[in-house]
Amino acid sequence: MDSRPIMDAGPGLNFFSIHKERLLISVLGPLHIPQTVEGEILRKARSDPRFAPAETVIRKLPAKYLAILPDTATDELVQAVTRVSGDSFSSAFEY
Repeated sequence: MDSRPIMDAGPGLNFFSIHKERLLISVLGPLHIPQTVEGEILRKARSDPRFAPAETVIRKLPAKYLAILPDTATDELVQAVTRVSGDSFSSAFEY
């Protein structure tokens, strides 16, 4: 797995909605987002006019700048969760 930053919905909505995706990518480099985050951005873009441009941006960004991580427990996701949480994948989801 490469070391792309993993983005949450908030920054995606804010930067994509004002067409500042190039700024975001120029600072952080290519990004990963989980499928769940992609869905959250798209839902918010469809339901709130302030964020409507985010849908167009997320659909047009090539994979070399924005890669979508599947929500299934792939090696990439397990490594990302472990890196972010500092714990194992299974214990990161225990309550």
